[in-house]
Amino acid sequence: GFQIASHDLELRGAGNLLGGEQSGHAAAVGLELYTELLEAAIHDLRGEPVEAKVDTEIKIPVSALIPPEYVPSETQRLHLYKSLFAVDSDEALGELRRELADRFGPPPAECALLFRVARLKQQLRALGAVRLTAGRGVFELRFGELPAAQAAHLVQVAARLPLRYKLAPE
Repeated sequence: GFQIASHDLELRGAGNLLGGEQSGHAAAVGLELYTELLEAAIHDLRGEPVEAKVDTEIKIPVSALIPPEYVPSETQRLHLYKSLFAVDSDEALGELRRELADRFGPPPAECALLFRVARLKQQLRALGAVRLTAGRGVFELRFGELPAAQAAHLVQVAARLPLRYKLAPE
């Protein structure tokens, strides 16, 4: 993960937060990521727990996208992708789907499939999965650190259905 050493962090008044050197850091990593890193560093300095965010990577052979014919502006498409994969609830996903339909009309099939992929990513993130890859009838699901009870449950399921699930040592 990414860490900010406490001696590297200088807190200033809100007016200077993005002045000078800070704005250079924000431009380099993006304002949203910079804000998240800054919030995490502040919580760490206060001795508060910092919640680790899982960013699940999905590699599956499907055509799931927002076609340029549906949303012509590249900037709008990028914003929609970012919003779509940042949602953390079914309600937020449904709201984004309604907003997209209101602005651009009924979504084409590949866009509807993109919403299903986003829902899958949301579910996998909640389970602590860091990557899903699929191809030729085989799915590989990788997890980060799991609570002991969840890891034990996965082992039990794999043991009960050895022809369907296999656990790799890593």
